Amino acid sequence: MLHWTDLLTDKKKLMAIYGVNLPSLDKVNVHEVIFHRDGPTVTFRVDLLEYPSSPPKKWIENKFNTVQIRLSCSDVKYSSLHGWNHTSFVASIGLNRDGELITLALNGDGLSVCLKSAFLDVSSISAYIDSLH
Repeated sequence: MLHWTDLLTDKKKLMAIYGVNLPSLDKVNVHEVIFHRDGPTVTFRVDLLEYPSSPPKKWIENKFNTVQIRLSCSDVKYSSLHGWNHTSFVASIGLNRDGELITLALNGDGLSVCLKSAFLDVSSISAYIDSLH
């Protein structure tokens, strides 16, 4: 079965942090959805549920407990957003290949995003202290 990271342009960033135990996109905390005309690109800033078993030294020293990624879909061919009328969203993201395109479906309570794009990338990965964690 295809793991979502197999659809990434380059999964080395995630593998450097998580090793072979790559995270899922289930129950992510959605902070931001950015629709940008360049590309066009849609970027999701989300907190991952899983924390790496061997995080970077800097993360350990700073007692970070939450990993946040920016998942970018570029050369977007189709997109739709429904909801976004709350201040907190927990959602699951499903990714599949549909011919030459990647289909993304984000679904959560009060938020739904669907899109098709040519490329998928983790544009950044960071960590922070989530006091609610």
